Amino acid sequence: MYLLETGLVLATAPWSALWERNLFLEVWPAFAGVMQTGAVRGAVSGVGTVCLGVGLWELLAW
Repeated sequence: MYLLETGLVLATAPWSALWERNLFLEVWPAFAGVMQTGAVRGAVSGVGTVCLGVGLWELLAW
């Protein structure tokens, strides 16, 4: 269940307004430039998709 929830958050968060209104991005403006790139957003979404897949596999195997 944990991987399903984590995967859902990681797959969707980079493309939401939550990603742009983040405390860490306000504290470190240089870090914000990197985090706003499509490559970083895609990588985080990719990890989320893998977590979703593993979570579904564990759920079905249980």
